[in-house]
Amino acid sequence: MTKLQHDKLTKHLAEKWKAPVSCAVCGKNDWNVSDGLYELREFHGGSMVIGGSALIPVSPVTCNNCGNTVLINPLIAGIELKGGNNE
Repeated sequence: MTKLQHDKLTKHLAEKWKAPVSCAVCGKNDWNVSDGLYELREFHGGSMVIGGSALIPVSPVTCNNCGNTVLINPLIAGIELKGGNNE
């Protein structure tokens, strides 16, 4: 993820998450926004399907205390994703 994308995601979270945002697992408020963008693929019984299956882009936000991870969809957060290399 570029710095601009990361900054935009952080701004989006600051606007949408009502502070303090306590972790649902441990109750702490110590989060880390990942520098990477990832994708979720539809499960097909363990077989990899190329094409014809939905991909959902996600950016992990992880509790630094317990590791609980919340996945944020960067498209809904208004982050433009270009090509496959996120540049």
